[in-house]
Amino acid sequence: MMLHAPNGFDLSITEQVMKKNCFHIMMHCVWYTSRIMAASCNTTSGSSRNRWRLFSHDVSKEHDVKKAVSTYANEYQRQLNLETGPLMKVICFHAEDGDHLLIVTHHLVIDGVSCRILLEDFMSLYQQAAQGQKLVLPLKTHSFKEWAEAIERYAQSQPLKSQQEYWAEIESKPLTALPVDHKVTKKEKLPKPNQFKCS
Repeated sequence: MMLHAPNGFDLSITEQVMKKNCFHIMMHCVWYTSRIMAASCNTTSGSSRNRWRLFSHDVSKEHDVKKAVSTYANEYQRQLNLETGPLMKVICFHAEDGDHLLIVTHHLVIDGVSCRILLEDFMSLYQQAAQGQKLVLPLKTHSFKEWAEAIERYAQSQPLKSQQEYWAEIESKPLTALPVDHKVTKKEKLPKPNQFKCS
């Protein structure tokens, strides 16, 4: 995810915002194996340096700015490590048209929806910090894991099980054919659709 600020980013504010936002982001994560989950718990409970890092590069003098940014981005992406951290890297590129802030994360850490949440939270927190306000985030929503567990508990709950007999009776009743305007007496063969082959 790349953000652009024509007047530049204040890196001290950026670091302040990311420190506030980082743990909030981790709470949205969905982990897929027990090994990764155990590692993530150790990482997120440790120092923020294990969770994310902030870097800065001046690319204003580069002959090909896009190529330089792409090279840096690919290198930082390769350095991400789910087990030992960091889980996220934030890179500020200083260019002639302003600053470009790249936020790099592993795809197992943040999905598309969480990425939107990250962007909204970052913008809100940055504005609060720039205006000297106290940094306040909205309450954390439930993770997919919590939602799935809640659905499983509901599926095994007594209120839902009490409906089982009712639905079993409905299912055992014979189906009534739907009324039709015209009864079909013979099956008609449909013409073959146009076919073609790619060579």
